[in-house]
Amino acid sequence: MACLDGQKLKHIHINARDSATEFGFDLGAILQVRRFRGDDSDVWTLYKPNGYVVGVRGDGTYTYARGKTPGDKVVPMTLKAPISL
Repeated sequence: MACLDGQKLKHIHINARDSATEFGFDLGAILQVRRFRGDDSDVWTLYKPNGYVVGVRGDGTYTYARGKTPGDKVVPMTLKAPISL
């Protein structure tokens, strides 16, 4: 993680089937994350400056809600296709 210090996030590629994700940074660093086998909990969570939280789960779903939204009020949505942000 020290290699990422000071780098800007440039792209995110998400596999819709298993939520494997690649984060690409401006100075060339690549961070790849994936779920543990059989684990459908969160693969990663990103807290945005606007107060919203994006969460990607190992079952191919994601959440996008205000950070103060109670967990039982957040509805997971299905990733439809590989996503590049």
